[in-house]
Amino acid sequence: MAAERGDSGVLDGEGLLAALSAGAAWLETNVAAVNALNVYPVPDGDTGTNMMLTLQAALRDARDDPGDGSVGALAAVIGRGALRGARGNSGVILSQYLKGLAGGLADVGVMDGPALARGLRAASDAAYQAMSKPVEGTMLTVGREAGEAAASSGAADVITTLRAAVDEADRSVARTPELLSVLAEAGVVDSGGQGIAVILRGALASLTGEDTGPALETRELAVLDAGWLEGQADEAWGYCTEFVLMEPTALLDAIRATMALFGESESIVEGDGLVRVHLHTSAPEDVLTEAGGMGRLEQVSIRDMDQQHQHFLAGHSQDMSDIVCGVVSVASGPGFVRIMRSHGAGSIIWGGQSMNPSAEEIAEAVESIPAPDVIILPNNKNIAATAELSRDLAHTKTVTVLPTDSVQQGIAALLAYDAAESVEDNLSRMRDAAGELRWAEVTFAVRDGQAGGVTYAADQPIGLLQGELVTAGSTPEAVARTLIERIAPQGELVVTLFYGAGVTEEQADAAVDAVQAVCGDGVEVEAVNGGQPLYPYLISVE
Repeated sequence: MAAERGDSGVLDGEGLLAALSAGAAWLETNVAAVNALNVYPVPDGDTGTNMMLTLQAALRDARDDPGDGSVGALAAVIGRGALRGARGNSGVILSQYLKGLAGGLADVGVMDGPALARGLRAASDAAYQAMSKPVEGTMLTVGREAGEAAASSGAADVITTLRAAVDEADRSVARTPELLSVLAEAGVVDSGGQGIAVILRGALASLTGEDTGPALETRELAVLDAGWLEGQADEAWGYCTEFVLMEPTALLDAIRATMALFGESESIVEGDGLVRVHLHTSAPEDVLTEAGGMGRLEQVSIRDMDQQHQHFLAGHSQDMSDIVCGVVSVASGPGFVRIMRSHGAGSIIWGGQSMNPSAEEIAEAVESIPAPDVIILPNNKNIAATAELSRDLAHTKTVTVLPTDSVQQGIAALLAYDAAESVEDNLSRMRDAAGELRWAEVTFAVRDGQAGGVTYAADQPIGLLQGELVTAGSTPEAVARTLIERIAPQGELVVTLFYGAGVTEEQADAAVDAVQAVCGDGVEVEAVNGGQPLYPYLISVE
């Protein structure tokens, strides 16, 4: 709440939370307009959404644990929550802005104007320091100039100080095309900078009770320059690749240097024993392979920016996008990422046995798909229910869950997918393709036991045929051979052995030879590096 101390307006922790919540709400109201401005660094229309999701994640943490109620304690929770919930390049930058705000407000019980000014300056400094290549004319500039105006105001109270920041943020946004040529060429202001200005404006209005003014959606949305639009039509952008490295084994500078070899627009930040990585790359599977050697991967998300880009351009040119139906697919293993993206999955989420994504993560992936209808491939029985829950969280899409039980079924379904066809036609073909596939898994027993007439010991290789335990053996290769004997493929068929993390090419070749001996010459047997954890081999027969 805003309170009065003498003749200086001050803010306590509860008031800071309320003000930022109002800023988040005003951003949500204007998110479509902020997205419409998004031409840098990639014209894919998700800047506002990523900022909104990041701020909402931070505020959820603060509501759950406000600490002792002081400004400093609450800001610290917000900073940590923003890092863990950051989405996209703009979200990572915003997370660092909020982390810096927390640093500037450390040990502050009740915030006055000078404390707010220090916090905003610290927020800007942290955002700049987090970027390996800071670019002016972006949200960095808007945050810095707003903080400088707050400090220059010399005001003792929070409201006057914040008003100075808000007014300068608006002016700074208007100047962004003068600093970043791509904005001038497209005829827009910076979307991330506009997002910062919107958040600050919403926070100020909550403290003063004044009108925020008309929502940006009620004005004319960004109209991009026709010549610029035409020049963007054939651009290729690759994949927005994000993940968290838990318990990193390399220093931040080394991680940044390594990731810079694989892509661009990298935003790589650390805190709370984790490193959050965001970059744009044409080969996300190579990024994940390299990153897997530097820590434990969590919250992996891969999004097709070319799909998003084409949809963004279509919306601005009033043309219809040819992406009618999109797909979100769940997988783990760099090889499966490569396969799924090559067959049109617009968003890929890291998940599988023992690492189920949340409904919120799936919903965010759904919302990133540039199509009105989205099919989710959970590729695991344990994820199917969570995928169903995500339907209620994805507010702008019509969502259908195709209950694939394995990643092999997911690939079979994707082979039947066509982005330009209706969801009904796609579902019919994809459901048939997944249902016709025969599949099996080789993994290790976690304890001694007996099931389905099979006795096994802890750590012994075991085989599951379409989810049912049917065999145990001395080696994974021997179990793979027994599984194929049970399936007994005949005729013009293809057997694929997706080999996992820790399996060498020599071992995979040996497994192919063992399986080929069972199948005979009429069946083609191939090995593909899936890179999946926990399962030495995943088998499909088609």
